Amino acid sequence: MAPVMKKEGTMPQKIRIVNGWVVTMDPSRRVIRNGTVTIDHARIVSVGPPGSEAAADPTAEVIDAHGCAVLPGFINAHTHLYMTLGRTLGYDQPFELWLPTQKNLIAQFDEEDFAACIRLGIADNLRSGNTTILDNLALPAVWENRLYEAAIVGATEIGARYVLARGYTDQFNAPEYLEPLTAIEQRMRALAKNQRGAADGRIELMLSPMLPWALSRDGFRLTHRLASELDLRIHMHTAETSNFAGLN
Repeated sequence: MAPVMKKEGTMPQKIRIVNGWVVTMDPSRRVIRNGTVTIDHARIVSVGPPGSEAAADPTAEVIDAHGCAVLPGFINAHTHLYMTLGRTLGYDQPFELWLPTQKNLIAQFDEEDFAACIRLGIADNLRSGNTTILDNLALPAVWENRLYEAAIVGATEIGARYVLARGYTDQFNAPEYLEPLTAIEQRMRALAKNQRGAADGRIELMLSPMLPWALSRDGFRLTHRLASELDLRIHMHTAETSNFAGLN
């Protein structure tokens, strides 16, 4: 089956993936031999055995997946995409030395650099089969929301599902990363109002107290309140190496 020709750089509105081993991951864990997946305007509208779909649309692009597995995209449940450009730096260092190396690189980024880094990181994830990425970012307070917004711009341009866990701390962290609780609340509310649900719902947000010891009791109370009021989930680290932040 020859695919329908399309203009360079455009996505076809309708796609049929045929002849593959379709791993559905539905409740019964069906695996369909020579199955067909039909996509209409970036949404999967049918999954089934050959001939299970309605009359095939002759305008659809056809992808022959013979010899391939067709399955739902994977989920990267925790990553830090702003470290994409520094992934080869300090690979032989212990964590407490590696982290400043990364921070010093990230400190050189402006909004354009940051968005490019996020785009590259998402592209790497897509090549690995991850179509949903949870990106846990924490940045110096001086940036307020600007780099987080740049990350969302970069993610929107790529086309993956992107969940930004906006990190924050108010104690026991590098001074440039500390934010007053009033600022944390204002910035989280602004992100939720302006960015959540962007790109046809592909962009989501989470609250992220970055480290258990680096947020005060009042900060955790604020997190609980914002999670309830804004209907947001919470994402955080629960442990680190014994030498990090002076913990022994």
